[in-house]
Amino acid sequence: MSLDKLGDHSVKHSPSFASTVATGGSVRRVDPARLSHSDMCKLIHDLQTEQSHLESQVEELKKTIQALTASQHPVSPTADEATAHSETKFRDSIEENERRLRESQSIARLGSFHWNAVTNQVIWSDQLFRIYGRDPASFEPSFENYIACVHPEDRPHVLQTLQTAMATLGEFEHEYLAFRPDGRYCWIHARGRAIVNENGQFVGMEGTCQDTTDRKTAETGMIEALNRLEKIASRVPGMVYEFRLRPDGTMCFPYASEGMRTIFQVGPEEVSIDGAKVFSQVHPEDIASLHLSTRKSAQELSLWSHEFRLLFSDSTERWIAGTAAPTREPDGSTLWHGYVADITDRKQAEQNLIEAHAAAEEANRAKSAFLANMSHEIRTPLTAMLGFAEILGEEDNSSPMQEHRKNITETIKKSGKHLLTILNDILDLSKIEANKMTVEKVETSPLSLLCEVETLMSPSATGKGVRLDVSLSSPLPDRIQGDPTRLRQVLLNLVGNSIKFTEAGCIQIKASSIYKNNCTFLVVDIEDTGMGMSREQTERVFSLFGQGDNSMTRIHGGTGLGLSLSRRFARMMGGDVQLMHTEIGRGSCFRMQIPLEPLADAKWFVSLEQFKFSLKSEALAEPPAATQIRLSGRILLAEDGIDNQRLIAFHLRSAGATVETADNGRIALEMIACQEAAGRPFDLLVSDMQMPEMDGYSLARSLRESGSKIPILALTANAMSDDEQKCIDAGCDDYTTKPISKSLLVSKCEAWLGKSK
Repeated sequence: MSLDKLGDHSVKHSPSFASTVATGGSVRRVDPARLSHSDMCKLIHDLQTEQSHLESQVEELKKTIQALTASQHPVSPTADEATAHSETKFRDSIEENERRLRESQSIARLGSFHWNAVTNQVIWSDQLFRIYGRDPASFEPSFENYIACVHPEDRPHVLQTLQTAMATLGEFEHEYLAFRPDGRYCWIHARGRAIVNENGQFVGMEGTCQDTTDRKTAETGMIEALNRLEKIASRVPGMVYEFRLRPDGTMCFPYASEGMRTIFQVGPEEVSIDGAKVFSQVHPEDIASLHLSTRKSAQELSLWSHEFRLLFSDSTERWIAGTAAPTREPDGSTLWHGYVADITDRKQAEQNLIEAHAAAEEANRAKSAFLANMSHEIRTPLTAMLGFAEILGEEDNSSPMQEHRKNITETIKKSGKHLLTILNDILDLSKIEANKMTVEKVETSPLSLLCEVETLMSPSATGKGVRLDVSLSSPLPDRIQGDPTRLRQVLLNLVGNSIKFTEAGCIQIKASSIYKNNCTFLVVDIEDTGMGMSREQTERVFSLFGQGDNSMTRIHGGTGLGLSLSRRFARMMGGDVQLMHTEIGRGSCFRMQIPLEPLADAKWFVSLEQFKFSLKSEALAEPPAATQIRLSGRILLAEDGIDNQRLIAFHLRSAGATVETADNGRIALEMIACQEAAGRPFDLLVSDMQMPEMDGYSLARSLRESGSKIPILALTANAMSDDEQKCIDAGCDDYTTKPISKSLLVSKCEAWLGKSK
């Protein structure tokens, strides 16, 4: 039977109420709320015994009165009055005793019964009628009616208990659900004994019945709560526990879920009194830190949280993490309620992650070293190839044979620059993936960049018979905050891509500013009349190494990095590159947009023509030719590559410098020391950074450590993101990359030769 059917059977009483009980001629005050069930039953039994004793005294008194009356002795009025007074006193005492009995039974919610088995007469106390919810006027408390009040599921047990007491002439005690007329059930705790006559024969039963519904409900609720706790704790992949640290330093686990067996290989019952067995499993290297964290938590009553290892007899190690909140107990103990879990798998995963990260770092270093080496190996021959091709192109080309040689030279230069572009794209990708690519925010002229793109890309477009138009769709400022290098690279990539896939028609570059999402953007649309793309091609157009045509017979070259890098650069600048529309056979339109941040004193122009006119052609003029710069001084060139040594020395000597060469850093160091000792020091050292025996970094450090003040211009073919800083840290004063720019090389040498004077 569900406890929900019991209803509310609580009896409210004042805990300060006290009953006065007379037993054995003495009077004592008793607080029924403090009595146990057995004490209450004893109290009621004593009251019943006293009542029976008083009733016996009354009967003896009546017999004495009858005997006196029968002997016809004269009784004085005074004696009659004494007898009447004595009867009244006994009657009042009986009534008072009965009142106290009823009161005690009511407070204890305990009633009494007496069954005469010979006459089958059953006597219930008033409280027993109230417990069963029966009306004494209409309910006959027979044995049969009593059994009928018991819940059907409990009747066999009740009958068996009573029959055993009858057969053994002993006591009985049982608990059962009783039915009430109002449809509710209540829990009854009954106890009693068999009654025997002077011959030892069974003649009935007497006992008490107490309503224990409230206690039973509370116990059941507690049991259900504990069951729920155990069920929850058993589902948790760890251990829920109570841990007590006593003032004398001993410890125990008053409660621990079954997870203790799995984690500590100890049963909860083994450590409920002494928890030392758990701590004996702690790894010797971790026991001190565990005790320290526990003491600190106990002293400060702060949250305990700790990770430690367990070491088992088979040498198995497990990592454990725990957390618990402490409270102080009245006896001075500290009691923690907490949770521990096995985190071995997590620790292993963390270790694997650390190792994987280290491996990735090592792989990244290896990749960077490979790229740096590849850059050096490719840029070194390119330096000579492009440099000598440039020299050949500057010679007299008036004869037909010389014109043919000029075409060959241009082919060499074009192919070399193409290889250099591919190499730069690969290095840029490596920098982005290594999170070493950064963008600048410096003064930038977007209009100058558009003019530069037009100047650089028009020859390629015109060579294919394609018209290239550059215009403004809305006014733009001449100066903004931005990264001119990345902005130029994105525009050249997008325009170059359109030229590559356009065989006829035109390419229109339209620049404007738009306002959206509370921000103003610089927008450049590049629209062509080229071959266009299918839906499948557009899905991979921005993928790394992705191209519209991946077949072996494709007619257009490229690495597939241009558009992907352009989008990454634009996003690094806070913008994006998008494909606006495309159609097979009708062309495509790509859009670049970045935040537009004009300078406060910027001028706004409505067209490129207006901007070009304002410059009066000075801004578009070529920088001074290298031949216009004259060098004066002695330069030591440290370069192990013979071809590059010849090329660089040729450029510097042509500009007027006196140049001596060294094949590596060790030779260069000896030559500098020798010339300084002779009083004829070199004015400038131009050094390659990757050389045999002693590289340029070691050469620069050795010079600075010796106190040499000679200016050092570093030449490197690595061109990685940290190469410039690496050169400066080694002691170099300036830096330039291979393939060299003749004009840049000569101008840098002029600057440092001037500072050495």
